[in-house]
Amino acid sequence: LPEALLNYLALLGWSLDDHTEIFTMDDLLKHFTIERVSASSATFDRDKLDWMNQHWINHLLTVDDLALRCLPFLIEAGTIEDGPADETHPRFGDVREAAALLKDRIKLLTEAPDLMSYFLQDELPDYDARLLIPKKSDAATAQRVLEAVAGLLPEIDINDEEAIEARLRELANELDLKAGQLFMPIRVAATGRMQSPGLFETLRLVGQERLTTRIANAIVKLNETAS
Repeated sequence: LPEALLNYLALLGWSLDDHTEIFTMDDLLKHFTIERVSASSATFDRDKLDWMNQHWINHLLTVDDLALRCLPFLIEAGTIEDGPADETHPRFGDVREAAALLKDRIKLLTEAPDLMSYFLQDELPDYDARLLIPKKSDAATAQRVLEAVAGLLPEIDINDEEAIEARLRELANELDLKAGQLFMPIRVAATGRMQSPGLFETLRLVGQERLTTRIANAIVKLNETAS
C-alpha cells in the first residue's frame, strides 16, 4: 500500500517517540520534523515493511477500500473477468464479501488472487487427495464424512452459519467422530487447502451449488486414491 510504504520510509531515521510506529499522512504532516531525523545510516527491513503493510490492511483500511484495491490484481490474474476496477465491476459484491472474510489474513495485495480464488472461481485448482484425510484418521473415514455431508446439503441453509455449525456438530456425534475429524475433510473439499477463514463463514461464501460440486469431486478423489 502507498500509505504503508510512506509510513515505513518516514521511520527510516526518524521517530516521534520510542513506541509509535503507525502514522497516517495527517499524522506525519503534524509531527514530522527534519530536526528529529538521525544522521545515522538506516537499514531497510523488508519483514518490517510487510508487517506494517499487513497492519494497514487489517486495521486501517475499510472493507470497501480493500476490495477496491484488490480488484486490479484479481482482474490481472484472471481470478475474475475483465472490467472496471471500481464498484461498478459485476463481481465487486463478491470481492467485497471475500475481502471482509480475509481482511485479517492478507499481508500484500498481490496475495489476493490466491487467497480469494476459492470464493470467486467455480473450479478449484487440483490438490492432493491426502489433504482430505485428517491426522490419525483414514481415507474411509474421510469418505464417510463427505458422503454424509453430501446427503445433508439439500436440507441445510448454507446462509445460516449457526444452523450449519449446529447440524455439522450433530453429524460428528452421529458418526462418533471428533469435530476436527469432520471439519477438515469438509474444509479441504470446499477450498482445496487445509487453512481458510472460519469453516462456517467459508461454506456460506462458497455457496450451496459450488459446495455440492466440490464435495462430490472430493469423494471422487478419495475413490481414485483408494483404487
